[in-house]
Amino acid sequence: VMKPECRFTRHSPACRPPNMPFVPVSKEALQETWRAMEDLKRFGVVKSIGVSDYNISHLEATLETAKEPIDLHQVEWNPKTHDEAMLDFCKKHGIQLQAWSPLGGAAGSVLSDPVVKGAAAAHGVSAAQAVLKWSIQRGVAVVVGTANAQHAKGDLDLFGFNLTDAEVSAISALGAPAQPIVV
Repeated sequence: VMKPECRFTRHSPACRPPNMPFVPVSKEALQETWRAMEDLKRFGVVKSIGVSDYNISHLEATLETAKEPIDLHQVEWNPKTHDEAMLDFCKKHGIQLQAWSPLGGAAGSVLSDPVVKGAAAAHGVSAAQAVLKWSIQRGVAVVVGTANAQHAKGDLDLFGFNLTDAEVSAISALGAPAQPIVV
């Protein structure tokens, strides 16, 4: 049972049985699923609803019939993989973009990159803190996890410094923008 303080997220608009390719779902299926999620919110089962790994056309299709806002959209977002058009779309529509793999995902970690290390050194923080701050300054919430207590403490200590515009731009330039999610 989900508690009212829980958030409910609809993941990628594709179905994938184990060891099988993705199968796209229809616009109608996206909208029907969103209506069911709105019902969960209306009944008080959840407080907020969101999606994960949608592309802009999926968001547009959902918004066409949505009565409740899309509160959150989780995507891979890090200096090597980030979709600027998605960020702009989410900001325009009041959707909080949230990063998974904020320190580097499939494209690899950025923590040893000289640009990141330089920005971190300039502020007396770790490379991880500089990268997380990059996301936050862009308006992107982050999801982090670690079993290391010191890393967890550092991950939360992001508000005593700000990256310069030049540092944000340099970190943003580390990777090619994310390819839009197509299903």
